[in-house]
Amino acid sequence: RTAHRTRGRAPLALGSPQCVGNQDEAGLTVVGPSTPLTVTGADPPAGTPPVASGLSISQFAVDQGPLATVTAPQALGRLADGRRLVRFRSVDRVTNTESEQSRTVVLDGTPPQTTLLWPAPGGSGLCAVITGVQTVRGTLTDRHLLRYRLEVGAGLAPAGYAVVVGPTGVEPQTSVSGVLGSWDTSQGPQGWVTARLIGEDCVVNASTASTPVYVGQPTVQVLTPAGLGQPGYVAVATAAAADGGL
Repeated sequence: RTAHRTRGRAPLALGSPQCVGNQDEAGLTVVGPSTPLTVTGADPPAGTPPVASGLSISQFAVDQGPLATVTAPQALGRLADGRRLVRFRSVDRVTNTESEQSRTVVLDGTPPQTTLLWPAPGGSGLCAVITGVQTVRGTLTDRHLLRYRLEVGAGLAPAGYAVVVGPTGVEPQTSVSGVLGSWDTSQGPQGWVTARLIGEDCVVNASTASTPVYVGQPTVQVLTPAGLGQPGYVAVATAAAADGGL
């Protein structure tokens, strides 16, 4: 008879998305709310002849929470952002219990702060009217900022969008402000369009800033109430802005 007294080993496997943290995070792994964390155990053979009872259970906890038996990958969900202590261990079929192990990760569940400065609405009750090549301006901020892109779709509620700037990688910067790229408005839908700036971090948290704009030269219409000869209102053009807007 061979007694099996070897404890199992339960390493922690981190799935995607993940990335390496900033310098002030000491190179810890950054994970998102949905990143799978898997306790992958093994029960090494021991004795003569070597025998292994096999793993019975794996246990998992976060921070100071109680260890609980798990049978599937876990995720940190909507816990507060920051460093999180993940604790885990395994127990084999003859109740040999592994010493508790732990690993610190950085949880990031916050999307970038994204602002589209141009193109932008023309003000209260007005729209921006643009032509030609436009200089896209905006700001993006995030501790783990990865990239941004500008997309344009036809209409005020587009069925789909096309990328007109980017995707542009910005790692390892945590903030981008000013000129983001150029948009040739002649290459795409004309008339009413929706432009949206999308910022994304390294664990796929994303945010969007959007605005309606009018691409091309507007038409002047004089509308009159039915049966009357006097115009109800007249649409007139204003002076053109320096970069093609009105």
